Amino acid sequence: MKKLIALALVVVACHGAAAPRSSAAPESPVRGNLVTGAPDAQSAIKAFLAASESQDLQALGGVFGTATGSARDAIPRDELEKRELTMLCYLRHDKYEILSDAPGTAGTRVFAVQFTRGALTRSANFDAVQGPAGRWYVQDFDMPALTDLCKQKG
Repeated sequence: MKKLIALALVVVACHGAAAPRSSAAPESPVRGNLVTGAPDAQSAIKAFLAASESQDLQALGGVFGTATGSARDAIPRDELEKRELTMLCYLRHDKYEILSDAPGTAGTRVFAVQFTRGALTRSANFDAVQGPAGRWYVQDFDMPALTDLCKQKG
């Protein structure tokens, strides 16, 4: 458990770091036949939570990102997988409900999401940001608010 907490702290600290930007044109959200992101902010949240529920790291990395695009195109694979595995713990749920959607800063959308796991109910804010080609990505979420879901034995 101590290792998981330490990893979570590293993930939280690393997650706040800005991704390097280049002066080149933004990259396309299309990689081969795979399109990253989602067509709108709410779809990004839903895709992110569906990927967490199915424990699909590839899908999670495709919708997790910043205004520059998906995390899987910007973060080394081993680092991204560590972040994703930590996120999966915090995102464990039996059901979820999107409670609200509001404008955030710098064009982001902030969604309040309520999670239920067993007898526990917790809420957290999720930030969605628009990236290349108008695709939306989950940029951040309030992991500390979901700590109990991660700790609960399932």
